[in-house]
Amino acid sequence: MGANARIENRGLWFDNTSVSTSINSSLGGGTFVNTASGAYQKTTATTTNISAVITNDGSVDVGNGTLQLTGGGTLNGSYSIAAGSTLELGGGTFALNSTSVALNGRLLVSNGAVNQSGALTPSGTGALELSGGTLNVGGSVGVVSFNHSGGTLGGTGTLTVTGASSLSTPGFSSATMTGTGTTRFDGALSVTGAGLHDFTAGRRLLTTGTTTWTNSSGNSGQFRLGGNAVIENRGLWLDNTSVSTSINGGLGGGTSSTLRAPPIARPARRPPASDQ
Repeated sequence: MGANARIENRGLWFDNTSVSTSINSSLGGGTFVNTASGAYQKTTATTTNISAVITNDGSVDVGNGTLQLTGGGTLNGSYSIAAGSTLELGGGTFALNSTSVALNGRLLVSNGAVNQSGALTPSGTGALELSGGTLNVGGSVGVVSFNHSGGTLGGTGTLTVTGASSLSTPGFSSATMTGTGTTRFDGALSVTGAGLHDFTAGRRLLTTGTTTWTNSSGNSGQFRLGGNAVIENRGLWLDNTSVSTSINGGLGGGTSSTLRAPPIARPARRPPASDQ
């Protein structure tokens, strides 16, 4: 597509492609619009890349394979991601306004910027994944699983995770959480890798389940805090690191704390009968 070209779907669009393909902006631009009455359904185990700017007000169903959106746009409407399938936001700037997501596969942010607003609590048992780019949570997001291996999680909102999740930084890479929002893990959290886990600008990491921290040589999987960032542990934090490492204020300072449960209240001892 090029210049001001526009594809507007008001009906049912079956993506039954047998080889990977694209709706692209190689001729200079263009827009793909899925209107309120439009339904886009991907049914085959291929990869479809839409690099034109996309506006979705209808429904997008990734029933198989991978749907890559790499041109930015506005994501309203509803989304369904089946188990084993991926909806990838991989370039440009997206406004993620949808509050209706059935997530049983992967919602992956790999590049670009995704700015979320409103309250988004997907149904299903799938995972939100951040491997690159920036995901800004401006409202609230609640998911079963969150895997962070690169890029930046930012914003002033709250991301709440109820199930098993991971923070992984392979090699000398880094993963960053920034902004005054909160990232809360209520399930098992696995912290792995040799890279850097960076927290800045007032970010709050809250862990209430079991956190298992392992590492390897490189940057030793250290936590670097700055700008009043806080790590608050209310659960069990297992330091299973195999090489020396640290939770440090290398980015300008921060706080790490463990809040312990209050002691168990016991009933007062009753005096023996002879004392009464």
